[in-house]
Amino acid sequence: MKPGPIVLLTALAMLTAFTGASAPPKNYTAELRKATQSIQRKQWPQALKMLDGLLKKHKEPELVKELTLHRIRCLAGAADHPAAVAEAVKLQGLFPQDKDVQSKAMLLQGDSLRGQKKFPEAIVVYRKLAKDHAAYADRAADALGRAGDVYCSDLKKYPEGLAVYAEVAKTFAANTSRAADAVLRAAGVNQTLVKDMPKAAAGYLALCEKYADVYDERNKSIFYTKAVDCLRAAKKLPEAQAVAAKAEKALPSMSYKSPQAIRQVDLLMEMKKYPQARAQVDRIICAYPLAATTCQPAQLRAVGAWRAESKFAEAAGAARILYNAAGDEKSIREAAHAVAMAFRSVDGNLGRANEFLSYQ
Repeated sequence: MKPGPIVLLTALAMLTAFTGASAPPKNYTAELRKATQSIQRKQWPQALKMLDGLLKKHKEPELVKELTLHRIRCLAGAADHPAAVAEAVKLQGLFPQDKDVQSKAMLLQGDSLRGQKKFPEAIVVYRKLAKDHAAYADRAADALGRAGDVYCSDLKKYPEGLAVYAEVAKTFAANTSRAADAVLRAAGVNQTLVKDMPKAAAGYLALCEKYADVYDERNKSIFYTKAVDCLRAAKKLPEAQAVAAKAEKALPSMSYKSPQAIRQVDLLMEMKKYPQARAQVDRIICAYPLAATTCQPAQLRAVGAWRAESKFAEAAGAARILYNAAGDEKSIREAAHAVAMAFRSVDGNLGRANEFLSYQ
């Protein structure tokens, strides 16, 4: 799991900030803007040429720091990772007392070591950054999280990586966005790589509850759904249904609530709890009476629940309700098919079945 474009642009903005006591020369600002534009366009040779020209003209320490950090990033972008590492180490040696520059250079150094597939060395640098520069909590947490990524994505050492993610969440608990990100990474590893579905579900659920303030409703809906999916994959159907019920209650918008209600019906059906599934359908129709995209699928499941118990007359009745309530053409076709299948299951009603099949 490598840093995405938003992270890179944020890093770029951080590197661009001028921290000196006085404003840089106007010509410097204009030329640096051109260089950063080339960086954003990934025009690495062009950007390096501009930065080298600026370094020849400007010897002020704050400008040298800023330009060199940009230069390291350019070298890494051009896949010249050995040169990027050397430049990062050199910059740290030039400004040993500047903790901000030290930590920024170390983060880039770790990334370039990873780019060279020097994974143990990258982990050492990331960990040293997190230890020595804990005052820069956001950067330190980021570095430690990247160490976890190296373990999981590159070395396939999942227990070690998961332990690092847990360390991030614990050490930087006050930085809730970073702690939540570590929990999210751990949940993803447990789900897709380790296949420990209960642990993955617990992680996704924590994102919705312990870290609820970090995420918007859309993301929480996604995490609830992932938790349900993981529990279902682990054959923990009652627990999955309980999470879906919790999600329906917690999410305020109907567009996010109602799918969780439908999931509860599906899980009850999977558990062969057909009367409870039908009761859930009745509840959904009462709770969301104006949501045709919710009520129609729910009623369709009621038909399925009757058929599963071989109660074909009741299935036919439920199917007729479905058909009568159908609004758009797609819903009418689906309802007609459900009615046809219900009549087909009842002796002597093949004619009625064919009548409704004609709507297909």
